[in-house]
Amino acid sequence: VDVEVGVLRKARRGQKPHHESGRIYTLDMGQPKSILALAEEMIREAGWRPYKDIGIVFTGVRPGEKIEEELGLEYGKRIEGTKIFACGNGDD
Repeated sequence: VDVEVGVLRKARRGQKPHHESGRIYTLDMGQPKSILALAEEMIREAGWRPYKDIGIVFTGVRPGEKIEEELGLEYGKRIEGTKIFACGNGDD
C-alpha cells in the first residue's frame, strides 16, 4: 500500500508519477466490504460494543443513492508493481 499511496500523493501534487500526466487514478481495494461490517469493526477498534455502547441506524436508500460503486477499472491500465489503475489522456 505504501507504493500506491506515494504514487497517489505525487499525482495529487501535480507531479508526473510514472510519466503519466493528466490521468485519473483508481486504487484497486480488493473485494467489496459491507458498510455494516465496516461500521461494526470501527466501533470495536475504538473500544466500544456495537448496538450496546453505540447504535447503528439503518436509514434506507435515499433517492439517487448508489447501492454499488462502479470504479471503471476495466478501462484503465494497471501501473506495474502497484494496485493502481490509471486512465485518461487518450493513450488508453
